[in-house]
Amino acid sequence: SRHSLSLFLFPLSLSLFAFDRVTRVAPFDKTVKEVLGAVTTHLESKGAKSIGILGFCWGGKIVMKTCTGDEKKIKCGCGIHPSFLEASDVEAVNVPQAFMPAGNDPPIDPVWDAIKRKPFHSDCFLKVFKESVHGWSLRSDMSDARAAALANEAIELSIQFFNKNL
Repeated sequence: SRHSLSLFLFPLSLSLFAFDRVTRVAPFDKTVKEVLGAVTTHLESKGAKSIGILGFCWGGKIVMKTCTGDEKKIKCGCGIHPSFLEASDVEAVNVPQAFMPAGNDPPIDPVWDAIKRKPFHSDCFLKVFKESVHGWSLRSDMSDARAAALANEAIELSIQFFNKNL
């Protein structure tokens, strides 16, 4: 049967200061639950059968926080140049994840090592874009052939990941 693909985008790019400030006003767990409930209800009302979530920068943290819980409305998550990830975020994650950090992003190894201990790890994906700097997929000069190719590669890999896991 054919899957309905819905991507929930969090194209947020905030400094650590803003991150702390936002989470004090809108605590992650409560906010993610409220937003996720509204969005999944809307997507399902439009016929979505499978839902994946894609986050850029700080949205990568939101992806990890969203891919938890018993309701399993979200089938997989992907973070492109994700920020603020910690190995402890993986504990509650219960669906496949894809990570595409830039070369100058903090090391993803602790998070990836935690993912490798999950029963679904073989459905997960990691590619470090060593030549790229944080934000490359959204802020690249698309008139530069190499920058455009790297940004488009990340999007294509995301689509492949979603096609496999939804």
